[in-house]
Amino acid sequence: STTNYNDSVMLRCTNPIGVNPAPNYTINITPYMNMYVNLYNNTDNYYYHERCEAGKTYTVPYPADEADFIYIRGASKIQSFGDLSLLYLQQALLGSAEKLKDLIIGNESSTYSNPSLTTLEFKSNPLLEKIDIRNTSFASPLDLTTLQHLKELYTEGSNVTAVSFANNGILEIAKLNAVSSLNMKNLLFIKDFTLESYNNLTSLFYENCYIDKDQVDEV
Repeated sequence: STTNYNDSVMLRCTNPIGVNPAPNYTINITPYMNMYVNLYNNTDNYYYHERCEAGKTYTVPYPADEADFIYIRGASKIQSFGDLSLLYLQQALLGSAEKLKDLIIGNESSTYSNPSLTTLEFKSNPLLEKIDIRNTSFASPLDLTTLQHLKELYTEGSNVTAVSFANNGILEIAKLNAVSSLNMKNLLFIKDFTLESYNNLTSLFYENCYIDKDQVDEV
């Protein structure tokens, strides 16, 4: 039979050996509204089906040491998948999660590294407030121009090439890797803005933004 994966997110995990922190495929889901959460892991045909209340976090255990594709249905009614960094993701297709408020795929630990992340989709998630892809191998531009509610962005230790923020956004914290291109316009609420290095910066569009004077001088 054919499974309909509309209104779903797809997470493709990897199974690294000997890493610290160790992989953990448990997922913590917080619904935006009352709903039935349906999760399917194709590694061992593991299903989770539970009626969940809005605003409460539900831990979806995964009883195996390895995982491949994970599908979560009803994605448009979910506001958080919790910390996904220990899934060591290769792909995360999250465009259907239109109520998503945070996206945590990276990890700030000095021992953490995910060299596998190649695909990250969050094109239709206007409520996103936080994105964390620290210490991953993600090496594409980040087009955040539709994310007006974004407050925090962390890309340190990644290979992100460029970042374009939403015009008139409410960005407060941006801790970035050594990107080559930045597009910033009418960002008036920035409290903390850093780049790992300015040596790669070849393109900068900067208009009517508030950043601490010392940081502006450094640019």
